Amino acid sequence: MTCCLRRVMERLAYEAHAVGKGEKEAVDLPRGFLLTLLEKSEYFGKTALAVEFMDYVDERAGLLVGRGGGDDKPLSYGFPHRTLQEYLAGCYLVGLRNAQREYF
Repeated sequence: MTCCLRRVMERLAYEAHAVGKGEKEAVDLPRGFLLTLLEKSEYFGKTALAVEFMDYVDERAGLLVGRGGGDDKPLSYGFPHRTLQEYLAGCYLVGLRNAQREYF
């Protein structure tokens, strides 16, 4: 695996926050969108690892909550608390800023 799980959660929070701009509640992200993002080489690089990660953070860690669909495959995922989403999204932005400083 080429990524840090914390960075994955930060990116997902950023994406949820961007989609839910102006919303008072946390916003769900479609399963297909998450799979497409997590399959990229900068994250997991494989569909199986992305699915395993999504199942883990939903079923065991409680960091994301699966909603809709069947018992085994939710249609969408969201953060259980808006505060957690905002914190992780902020960490993602700070990480981008720090990476840009190191690059230049």
